[in-house]
Amino acid sequence: MTRPVLVTGGAGYIGAQVVHALHDARRRVVALDRLPAGDPRWGMLPEGVAKVIGDVGDPACLEGISRTHGLGAIMHLAARIDVAESVARPLDYYVANVLASRTLLAWAMESGIGRFVFSSSAAVYGSDQPQPVSEDAVLVPASPYGETKRLVERMLDHVAAQAGTDGEGFTAVSLRYFNVAGADRKGRTGPQAGRSDVISSACRAALEGRPFRIFGDDWPTVDGTPVRDFIHVDDLARAHLAALDLMEGADAQACVHRVFNCGTGRGYSVAEVARAVEAVHGAPLIIEEAPRRPGDVAEMVAEPSRFEMASGWRARHRDLEDIVADHYRWLARNDRQQL
Repeated sequence: MTRPVLVTGGAGYIGAQVVHALHDARRRVVALDRLPAGDPRWGMLPEGVAKVIGDVGDPACLEGISRTHGLGAIMHLAARIDVAESVARPLDYYVANVLASRTLLAWAMESGIGRFVFSSSAAVYGSDQPQPVSEDAVLVPASPYGETKRLVERMLDHVAAQAGTDGEGFTAVSLRYFNVAGADRKGRTGPQAGRSDVISSACRAALEGRPFRIFGDDWPTVDGTPVRDFIHVDDLARAHLAALDLMEGADAQACVHRVFNCGTGRGYSVAEVARAVEAVHGAPLIIEEAPRRPGDVAEMVAEPSRFEMASGWRARHRDLEDIVADHYRWLARNDRQQL
């Protein structure tokens, strides 16, 4: 039997979906998250999954996991993710996203855990990139959040190179997420309170009857609003399993860090998101125009073929209205205070 996979941020929006995907694939899973005991999000995880309350940057917590679980791989999703907040509070992001990742990575190496999947982001690319953007683009992050992801990728480059020199087995995959949306098709988990992404904001505005703010209508795009590549959370969870399969297959003995885009290759504007939410909701949104936000970029669309060719993975959910419908239905079904 294969050894368990540790999922950091395992009770979060994406983390919970990844835990379900691993469990559905009959993988043993340890979910690590800072959420307190009794938080209802723990209850969204499958029966039989080991649940650990703790901080990924706490060596004592990690040592406790070492003593209890003989791990075979780590999927590192725990992070702070709000671009605008990272501009206002950059040091918090360097502590949570870079220093904690360094602690986790050092522990992984000391514990002989040689497979590591990192939750990176399209935010590493920054602005003024040719679209769709490939993994070979020059990285010029436009926000502290994007810079923290770039720095962890560089750490993985150096750790893999050193492991090869030392004759140790270490293989890593960084998945550069584009804009994640949707909810579990089986109704087990979905977007959580506090998410500020554009689809969550538009759905909540519709459900609560309040304005939906569009940050900038003068971007150099087809309709003046930012363009993004929206990937369904179910597809992203499958991408994590594909990355693990890749490391256990052709890359099993390699000391290498590989980077892949996770997107659909199709962009939709924020104005198109608003229209999709209106179609699902059955009524018009109240649109409120607002200034551009620091750290935002005009357009970000994935060139996903490298990961498709390497792993066989491909996004299944490509229609914006279908993705929005899953997201909206999850929020509509849950207690309004959880929105």
